[in-house]
Amino acid sequence: MNITIAMLIGLSQALNTSAELPCIQVVPGGAVESFWLQVRRGAEDAGHKYGYSIYFRGAKTSTHVSDQRRIVGIKEHLGCKALVLAPSASYDDKIYHFDKSGIPVVFIDRSAGYTELASLVATDNYNAGYQAGIYMANKLGGTGRIVVFRLKKGVSSTDLRESGFIDAAKSSGLEIIYDPYIGDNVADGRVVARDVLARVSGEIDGVFTPNETTSSSLLLALEHSQPNKDMVNVGFDISQRLLDGLEKNIFTALVVQRPYKIGYVGVEKAIDKINGGNKDEFIDTGYMIISKSNLNKQKVKGELLLNYPELDIKNN
Repeated sequence: MNITIAMLIGLSQALNTSAELPCIQVVPGGAVESFWLQVRRGAEDAGHKYGYSIYFRGAKTSTHVSDQRRIVGIKEHLGCKALVLAPSASYDDKIYHFDKSGIPVVFIDRSAGYTELASLVATDNYNAGYQAGIYMANKLGGTGRIVVFRLKKGVSSTDLRESGFIDAAKSSGLEIIYDPYIGDNVADGRVVARDVLARVSGEIDGVFTPNETTSSSLLLALEHSQPNKDMVNVGFDISQRLLDGLEKNIFTALVVQRPYKIGYVGVEKAIDKINGGNKDEFIDTGYMIISKSNLNKQKVKGELLLNYPELDIKNN
């Protein structure tokens, strides 16, 4: 197995830390999105509370599967007591090996492959997508032509959000006229989104995007065009740029997860299993649908600032 210099440096740092505290390896589904930065914060806070060091390292995006596999592969060298993983592919062989070795595995955000040996801490992604579809249908009065910009086939979290949205939209009277995969490169996704929107200009009533990168691609495309002001655009996830897009009415609503809670509870569940807890389960961390009308409500604002403390929420 090839291990890069950066990985070796991180490995050395983790081993130095774990000489004092037991270690839990946390491997996210990406490295640059705001969502994963907040997962890290939650994981590290849980580790600090319970006396564990957290070795947090992920591939750049969910499409960098081979990089994620290499990172998971250094588990043997780290000597960590558990693995908390947002899988970008199936890890059936490794999970079976870890289970036989007494190393618990907890999935976060998504699952993949044989899941009976791993707990899952995540948003109920199908339901979140379904409720986004109901929200859009209500805004459009049960009629309209919709575009869905999908992420990438095989990423279970966004697959479920897309399926939930499409099921709700169709059952509520909406028509899905395009649903292309645009990937997780924001710049490339912007080009695809811009071209599709130009092709159907004046013919669509709304757009759904299932994660932070696809939502960011749509935002860039709409910022450099003149979209129908009555379009209902529902994005998934949040960042400062996406929040600004909501406040500028480019997005009608954003479906916002609780990444801090996902990271915190993921590590907490791993520690429970280290200590003998054997119940494998799905732990739903919830979500919110936010709009300009509820953005400054105390409960919504409090949840946002807990999970995304870097956000600058303006008073509307």
